[in-house]
Amino acid sequence: MIESYINDGQLFRSCIRFFDMDSIEVSLEEGLLSEEEKETLQKKKTEKSLIRSKKSLICTKLTIKDFCLLDTHELQDITMVKGVFGQPLLSSNRSFISNLGVSLSYTNNTIGILLFDLRHPMGLDIELKTVEDAPFLRDFFTEDELKLIQMNKDILTKEMFFSAKESLSKILKTGLTSPLCIYEISNFKVTDTSIFLYFKNFTQYHTEVTNNEYEFRSITFPINSKKLKECIK
Repeated sequence: MIESYINDGQLFRSCIRFFDMDSIEVSLEEGLLSEEEKETLQKKKTEKSLIRSKKSLICTKLTIKDFCLLDTHELQDITMVKGVFGQPLLSSNRSFISNLGVSLSYTNNTIGILLFDLRHPMGLDIELKTVEDAPFLRDFFTEDELKLIQMNKDILTKEMFFSAKESLSKILKTGLTSPLCIYEISNFKVTDTSIFLYFKNFTQYHTEVTNNEYEFRSITFPINSKKLKECIK
């Protein structure tokens, strides 16, 4: 789905797609992946990590194809690499790719790909739901966050909060390596289709969480951006 955001009078477009993990044919790699990507895959140590990496690359390329209206063979000129913080980056001699950011997340069931304009930073995370709301996540939250969740337990969960923090950390390029109180969530708002979470220390961002049947899907983006209702695909 292609979405548009308005920020300070400027229009920014993004593309978000979710793929069923089991539906992805790894044979598609031959027509999509660059030689550098194929060489990197050969360095994977286990069959499980190899297959998952292949599927992530295939889904990224298919999303780029839709968003940038490229022919399949043109995708081989684009390579997804890792930055020094492990973040995914797109490399290409095609000029329009230099301004394109990518955020991806996956569970055992789903791969999510988010493409965005680097001038309008965004982050994506997906977290599976558990019956007991993942009690081991308790250590990732402040006391105020735990109170907020408990007081609104019909709406909020620890898994939802964790997903929002992960998506923010991808924008910040830190991962969850900084003191956990830095990512503290201080407020929320419920809409007809999603829940918005707000950060105590990073007030320039907020996270929109959608509640899927089996998982939470979080997209973090600038708080003063307005998403347009236009849905192209």
